[in-house]
Amino acid sequence: MKRSLISKNKFKFVNGSLPATSTFDPSFDAWERCNNLVLSWILNSVDPILSQSIEYVEVATTAWKLLKDRFSQGDRVRIFELQEELMAMKQGTNSVAHYFIEMTTLWDELDNYRPLPDCVCHMKCVCVASKNGRLFKEEDCIMKFLSGLNEEFDVVRTQILMMEPFPNVNKALSLVLQHERRIGSNNNVEEQTFVGAMEGRTSFGRGKGGFKSYGFGNKGNFKLCSFCGKTGHTVDTYMPQHSQFSPEQYKALMALIQSSNPASSSGSNQVAALTTTPISNLTLNSDFSLNIISVSKLISSLHCTITFLPNACLI
Repeated sequence: MKRSLISKNKFKFVNGSLPATSTFDPSFDAWERCNNLVLSWILNSVDPILSQSIEYVEVATTAWKLLKDRFSQGDRVRIFELQEELMAMKQGTNSVAHYFIEMTTLWDELDNYRPLPDCVCHMKCVCVASKNGRLFKEEDCIMKFLSGLNEEFDVVRTQILMMEPFPNVNKALSLVLQHERRIGSNNNVEEQTFVGAMEGRTSFGRGKGGFKSYGFGNKGNFKLCSFCGKTGHTVDTYMPQHSQFSPEQYKALMALIQSSNPASSSGSNQVAALTTTPISNLTLNSDFSLNIISVSKLISSLHCTITFLPNACLI
């Protein structure tokens, strides 16, 4: 409302700068017309219930003062709420710009309730008390803004706090926004690198010149295990996924391995290996889905040597 009255050059009718003239003054009619116009604006701007309390007021200055005295002096509750909200405000999942706008909105409302006093001395004040008061208040606003930022802004937060002279609000916001864009660009690069690595293929075939090719294969031949997240196989052929032991089976297996006593198992049997050669002294347990083969007994039984490779076992 104050902004509207100032834009129409009528605020002097409510702040007491343009009091009523004498009824015998030639300008009284013009003053009375403008006074009633401003008074009607006030009545139409406030809540209908509030307008009833100033309905019979004849002077705009009086109506303005009544509303100000009734509703502007007891706002300590709102000031307390604003200070609580400012202390608890954090960036969280918001962007820096969104967090800054929310914080400055509360800060401006708090300034509206507690504005810094202006110097009213007739002589121009030469001390820096008023200027320093405004600077300290702006520094408090910047420090509150920095304290609510997320951890990834620790570097730029420290840099701003150590700057001399201390930057204003707009400069501090600009530095934080630049840091946010740099973090965003780094995250995009890391994401693209990860996606590129997941889409990479390795074909171990022969190239045009008979050399081995370690390039990118066809997308249709690409295999990705949904269980372990690795490439080169699928979950259907991933053994750890299909051969997990229950807790009881795991305990029995550990006891069997530690004791190395076939008597702790269900018995011994003889099964055929991948070839037609039978393997004796095989440790069996009816609860296991796998057979346990002693390497030393296997070598002794088959009179062979065993070579273990990273991905295979040669007998």
